[in-house]
Amino acid sequence: MFSRQLTFILTSFLLLISLVATTASAASDLYQAKVLVRSTAEQDEGMREGLIRVLQKVSGQEGIADMPGIAEAINTADMYIVQFGFESTDETTLSSDGVEVSAKQMVMQFDKKAIERLLKDHSISVWQPTERPNTLVWLIQSASGERTQLGESDRQHPLLQALTKEAKQKAMPLMWPLLDLEDAAALDEVDMWGLYADTIRTASQRYNPGAILAARVYVEGEQTYSGRWLLLAEQTQKSKSFSKLSADELAAMGVKLAASFYTSNIQDTADGSDAIDNVEQPKVNTTDVGQIPAATNSDDGSATDNSVASTTTLPVPMATSHDVRLAVDGVEGIDAFADINQLLKNLTEVKAVHLVKVSGAMVVFDIDLKDNRTKEKLVARLNRESKLSILPQQAGGDRFVQYQWVGQ
Repeated sequence: MFSRQLTFILTSFLLLISLVATTASAASDLYQAKVLVRSTAEQDEGMREGLIRVLQKVSGQEGIADMPGIAEAINTADMYIVQFGFESTDETTLSSDGVEVSAKQMVMQFDKKAIERLLKDHSISVWQPTERPNTLVWLIQSASGERTQLGESDRQHPLLQALTKEAKQKAMPLMWPLLDLEDAAALDEVDMWGLYADTIRTASQRYNPGAILAARVYVEGEQTYSGRWLLLAEQTQKSKSFSKLSADELAAMGVKLAASFYTSNIQDTADGSDAIDNVEQPKVNTTDVGQIPAATNSDDGSATDNSVASTTTLPVPMATSHDVRLAVDGVEGIDAFADINQLLKNLTEVKAVHLVKVSGAMVVFDIDLKDNRTKEKLVARLNRESKLSILPQQAGGDRFVQYQWVGQ
């Protein structure tokens, strides 16, 4: 029993560390673009292409270049660039006269505030880093009559490489199942190949993703694939068939399907409000496991510490099926996270603890209480903990409590 618990704890922490790295990487690349060019003479064209890519990443809108008012901005792409340069690559391209030449990579960093102002002026929502939870990807392929599930240990597979590349270009964090014994027991080959939504949802719970992508893929040749994508999220289920696509095309379809779910949830905020400026405001109707608190980058690129007196705020949460939703601010680093997690699990009032979200220095849990225990009893118990300081309850949060972590 102890061995099973230890395995679960270690697996959970490994998953969390993986999520931290993926999410942090996606956020840092949000305003950067890399474009292959044949020579420095293509600088202007490279800038325009770079701006289009950044606008697609920041907005999540694939066709943003065709939107009214955006085309004019693309033609003056240099006005939005704060830094650029050229890097050598191992890739080749064709020159204007058809000769194969070495390709250079144009690396551009765009002005965050200018990009967000451009989008706001045209009523286009910004897809903030806090709104980019990890998407879990399940894949099963059939090749030469043999079916194989692909996961974390198959990152060098052409399909996973294509998905990783496409998701990075869109700054959309992906994660892969471990395909260990627990996964095998929860989702067998038959259910995966049938894309049974309920079974896939259940098997995905241990990863706590923001959304789930699943695909069954027929390998029709060395470079072509057919099959179906399935997107699963809270109250959302969509599927899309594909035929004779390359790995890159297959990946683009899957990433676009997931991105459309996330961005459709933020379009209602594009009403001229100041939502763009509140970059640390998390959406609590998603279940993303984000960054365990650490140093973050300010607008000028310098590192800033999230002190105990954190200014991160949490909106009144959506309804939860659990007894209590608990937010703890000022949780700095893995050790503090482990302490608060263990503290909650050791409480006699608590039946189960579910990690919902990590945003900056704030960690959010859903709590299941034991029989005849109430939120008031839990709060009374937490108020006696020297490592916690209760914060004012937000209006409307009947089952919501918020504390400041003051533990050493």
